[in-house]
Amino acid sequence: GVSPASGDKSGGTLVTVTGRNFMFGERTVCRFGFKSVHATFINSNTLECVSPKQEDLHGGDNIVVEVSNNDLDFTNSGFGWTYTDLPEVTSVSPSSGIIGGSSVLTLSGSNFATTGSVWCRFQAKGKGILMTTSQGSLGGVGEVLCTTPARLSESLDEYFIEVSTNN
Repeated sequence: GVSPASGDKSGGTLVTVTGRNFMFGERTVCRFGFKSVHATFINSNTLECVSPKQEDLHGGDNIVVEVSNNDLDFTNSGFGWTYTDLPEVTSVSPSSGIIGGSSVLTLSGSNFATTGSVWCRFQAKGKGILMTTSQGSLGGVGEVLCTTPARLSESLDEYFIEVSTNN
């Protein structure tokens, strides 16, 4: 399998490929469409690779990911991969919540998935960075709903939020 099954058009998504009989070697690769990229051998059942930019490919938003132990003979698994635009948040309402969490935020913006999962990452910044990720839900058109976590630290009261469709 391929996880996640989608990523940003600018590339850079870490992709985990699971299967069997993977081998460690310099010529072990993942191929996105017709573009081969280096694969990191994790074990005989798992490889990791980083998606290339969509503009480097000869194809549309939907392509197939295959792997090879020798950069010559590729699988024919047909695992799909979809290039997407990054979600963009333009407003958050309400702009504050209670310390104990559980407030529902409505994030408005664009490029949100219309089906599937959506993830909300809350990041608190101060002398350090603390973050937590939880599953959100799709609201109306152009909206994502996220439930706030409890305050992550007594010393951190300012939070930033990101939305992802592939976690």
